[in-house]
Amino acid sequence: MQARRGRAESRRGEEVLVFLADRRPDDADVDDVDDVAVGGADEVAGLDERFLEDGALGRIASVFVPTAVSAALIPWLGVYLSGALFLVFSMMTLGKVGLVKASIISVATMAVFFVTFEFWFQVPLAKGVVMPLLGIY
Repeated sequence: MQARRGRAESRRGEEVLVFLADRRPDDADVDDVDDVAVGGADEVAGLDERFLEDGALGRIASVFVPTAVSAALIPWLGVYLSGALFLVFSMMTLGKVGLVKASIISVATMAVFFVTFEFWFQVPLAKGVVMPLLGIY
């Protein structure tokens, strides 16, 4: 251990290069890795790969679109109703949870949020148009 520390302190740059060379991925092309390490490569290994894997855009959209719709509904439904609908939809589509279970979980979650923000923090969140009509505000 002592000899290794002395070697690392005296030849820090060489030690790092040896460490990196030992940790080369199995599927990497040795010539590409050496060219990149030297700095003479015109094409870096891995840049020709696709940005998104197959089906990744659909998975991203399956989360982004409901989130955007939920955010757009906040002025009309309020944070709590919009959040409850978002949770129910997300649990049913992404989590494959039944309607009853998703509804119970989302109502309980929004009730905790309501108590936390309205009573404990005393920070009123957007109620929208519907909640005052229901007599909740």
